[in-house]
Amino acid sequence: MKHPRLAVIFLLPPICVINAGNFNTNVGNHASEQGWSFFKGEPDEKKYDVVKREQNFDALGEIEVYNPLGNVVIEGWNKNYIEVIAEKNAQSQAALQEANVVIDLKEKDAKIKTKILKKKTKTTVDVKVRMPSTAKVDGIKTKSGTISVRNIGGKIDATSSSGNIAIRGANKDVDVKTKSGEVVIRYVLGSTGDADIKGGSGRVVINDAHRSVKAETSTGALYVKQATLTKEDNISLESKSGKIDLDLPEDIPVIIDAVSGKGKVNSSLDIMDRKVKQEREIRGYIGDKSQAAQISIKSKSGRIDVR
Repeated sequence: MKHPRLAVIFLLPPICVINAGNFNTNVGNHASEQGWSFFKGEPDEKKYDVVKREQNFDALGEIEVYNPLGNVVIEGWNKNYIEVIAEKNAQSQAALQEANVVIDLKEKDAKIKTKILKKKTKTTVDVKVRMPSTAKVDGIKTKSGTISVRNIGGKIDATSSSGNIAIRGANKDVDVKTKSGEVVIRYVLGSTGDADIKGGSGRVVINDAHRSVKAETSTGALYVKQATLTKEDNISLESKSGKIDLDLPEDIPVIIDAVSGKGKVNSSLDIMDRKVKQEREIRGYIGDKSQAAQISIKSKSGRIDVR
């Protein structure tokens, strides 16, 4: 006797959510590269809700995101519209309703804001945005949520109190501020692609920068790998007690001024007119001084390495 076959179909909701766990600050393997994963299992209507909006968007449009309730991911794409997905998670249906998401989309600007109507409500909101890659991120703000920005050609401004920040593929200025979160920035390109980073106790990693870099930390370590430099560019690195490590490209003319109050200052470079003072200072230049970029490194007690 033949038994009838039973076909079982599992339906997954076509919603993407942030995979924000285990933020990895190793360059090339950070949050913005981990991408999005599909929601696993059938969503519980009492605890899960999604808000989605779309709008035609100017290639040079601007966006602002204020999300104190969770993570923010912004990705550039080659389409002429903006897509916003806000995912809400809560312990109950009542708590879910207390998470307010305002999405205001216009042709040339977009504003997204989240807030909790009742302070004691435990609800998270993760926001994902896809928009034209030439657009501008006029401001992202989170409290403890991760910020990830990828393949955006316009200026990027991101601020988080304690959340980690990852930026990849920026073609213009990058302005980042965080008190205790870690920062990973890769590929700051373009003719005006300068980076201005203000960190605190978290580590800051900047890799493949092509223009000027200004970065400071309090106790967090600071690692910078510079891809190119011109005489119009400059590098300014500063920390209180965090280690500073600068990796320069070969055969690039630079003028170096590196000073630490209590930490050692080391360099493996062939620096001309080299002046060393008690292993706390190194001053000199490499190559043609008339074409050299300026490098200033300061630390109160941290170690400095230049290579």
